[in-house]
Amino acid sequence: MRRLFTGEAGLQEIRTTTGPELIITGSIQIMDEFMRAFVQVIRTGNGQRMYRHMFECGSQSFKNFELPDEIVGRILPELVLAETAD
Repeated sequence: MRRLFTGEAGLQEIRTTTGPELIITGSIQIMDEFMRAFVQVIRTGNGQRMYRHMFECGSQSFKNFELPDEIVGRILPELVLAETAD
């Protein structure tokens, strides 16, 4: 299990150990009053990127939860659309 949290585990190991079909990953960069968040959703079975997007905003938007709300609001409809298309 330790390998899962150190970034050493591959998608197949994560899926076998914990069972998720999708993983949300990304990074956040902050400089002064500006923030950039890169988010991607990956299917664990085949490594397919289901969604990826870069969000940019002022740091105040993050403090007010505007950016996290926007990210969730953009990801969920994309995933629902992808799942209904399968």
